[in-house]
Amino acid sequence: MFYYKKLLNQIPYIPKTIKLIYKATGKITVLWSLLTFLQGILPLVFIYSIKIFIDNIKYLEKRQDLLENDLHKILPQVFFIITLVLIGEIIKSMTKNLRIHQGELVRDYIQTEIHRKSLSLDLSFFESPNFYDKLYRAKIDSINRPIALLENFGYLVQNSITLLSVLILLFIYKWWIPFVLVLGFLPILPLMIYQTLKFHNWRIESTTEQRKSIYYDFLLTERKSASELRLFNLGDYFSNLFVKTTEKVRNEYKKINNQQMIIEIISVSWGLVIFSLIMVWSILQALKGNLSIGSITLIYLSLDKAQKSINILFANITETYKNIMFIENLFDFFNLNTENEHDKNKLSKPFIIKSSIKIKDVCFQYPFSDRIALDNLTMEIKANQITAIVGTNGAGKSTLIKMLCKLYSPQKGLIEVDGVDYQDITSEEIQKNTVVLFQDYLKFNMQVDQNIGFGNYNNGFPEFSEIEKASNSSGAVKAIEKLPNSYKTMLGRWFSGSELSTGEWQKIALARAFIKKADLIIFDEPTSAMDSWAESEWMDKFKKRVKGHTALIITHRFTTAVQADMIYVMDKGKVIEQGSHDELLNLKGQYALSWLKQINQSEKSEL
Repeated sequence: MFYYKKLLNQIPYIPKTIKLIYKATGKITVLWSLLTFLQGILPLVFIYSIKIFIDNIKYLEKRQDLLENDLHKILPQVFFIITLVLIGEIIKSMTKNLRIHQGELVRDYIQTEIHRKSLSLDLSFFESPNFYDKLYRAKIDSINRPIALLENFGYLVQNSITLLSVLILLFIYKWWIPFVLVLGFLPILPLMIYQTLKFHNWRIESTTEQRKSIYYDFLLTERKSASELRLFNLGDYFSNLFVKTTEKVRNEYKKINNQQMIIEIISVSWGLVIFSLIMVWSILQALKGNLSIGSITLIYLSLDKAQKSINILFANITETYKNIMFIENLFDFFNLNTENEHDKNKLSKPFIIKSSIKIKDVCFQYPFSDRIALDNLTMEIKANQITAIVGTNGAGKSTLIKMLCKLYSPQKGLIEVDGVDYQDITSEEIQKNTVVLFQDYLKFNMQVDQNIGFGNYNNGFPEFSEIEKASNSSGAVKAIEKLPNSYKTMLGRWFSGSELSTGEWQKIALARAFIKKADLIIFDEPTSAMDSWAESEWMDKFKKRVKGHTALIITHRFTTAVQADMIYVMDKGKVIEQGSHDELLNLKGQYALSWLKQINQSEKSEL
């Protein structure tokens, strides 16, 4: 009984899906519905026309002397039957063409909705493996399911109309025939539904294995991994993993398909037995003179059509059930909720830094992680100053950046800007007035001017003079001038563009950050790919660029941190030291030790 309850719980997804399809395709769905209805009723008209035609032929056989005179009575029936066949083929072709067009529109609509939903979700979702399973099922399993469900639903309606009309026709000749047909097939239905549920559960459970297979394929074919796979001779290892994973998934799928095949064979065999018994009865009745040849033909065609309709109905019921279960994944993804979405429904206070941003006892732990990223973190980022944060990897520096951008919210404690709680300011308002260069910045496989101009895209694509000014500020202009088409050069290898060095890419990313006008400027390791001379030149430009703004730099380089007005040293999610460069040296703590070590290493490398 469990699968019946599950089926009932999932039936509401049918109207939801039809609504989604109507949003995507509009009037095409209405026309498709009309054609589906016509396809359902045409077989009844055809069968009855054949019955009348055969009975007339048999009648005229007995009156051969009148055959030529009565030929005009037969010809219209022949033309009518031919016309029915032609109309049926035209409607079938039109329906097929509409379905293809519908499919494209629905796929585009769902992909757009998945993109929209992904962009609206809080960043914490992307830390969850469960989220990626949901996203995978929404993108891979569900994207074609709505149109498949509509097609199944159309076949259900079409064949239900055909079956009902044919059963009524058979009922006229003998009332018990429709009941034998329907009751004979009912025991097969629970087996089919159970098998469908089993397939769906397997699909859910195997999602991670399928994602692993995609990941191994990615490693084996992408440029990023090509060098290390060869250097460490890992190609065969990951190739074998890919084969084992895909074989495991394929064997499980094959087992379920074999079980499905057995059920289908039982269904077809049982249907053939019922069909044979009814036809034997019909022939015996004809021999007794109780049925005409036309009536036997009608019963034969009706039984054949009814049996095919029942088989198609059963197949479509199970396919509909299967599609509903996968569509449930799609709507589950669309129903994911996030704090940022609630954000949009409230009035936001402005994000203006006149005095400082205060971080008070903030705690944060990533989902599915035992490590505490921020542990009662307290610090102050003063307006119109450069603040630097230094510390070891995993100290919580990058997590803090995401907090300040409101990509994450504190699980404990609060962040205030001039006494206003961050929670009273929308993410959109904060992000509009914040510019960030992440350590893992994006490299767009697009033109140079687009790579830089995206930094201020929200205010309309910037003028070329602004792009040029930003590239000068970041130090990227020298690299750009060497490119074949300067600012119109395509970058990256995806579309046969020019490739840049790591340092040149970083300067392009810095230019993208510089072009945005914002109150808060945050850079994560902005000089990591620069040599000491380039770093010194860039820092001079940076100080001019951020004058009158609030700036925060995350860095491992103390030669960068020394330029800051205030330096915080972080370790294990906490601030362990704070002060100016000179004050921290006088403390003779962690900062001073690291400074001396880095200076010594720098002097040795220069020698």
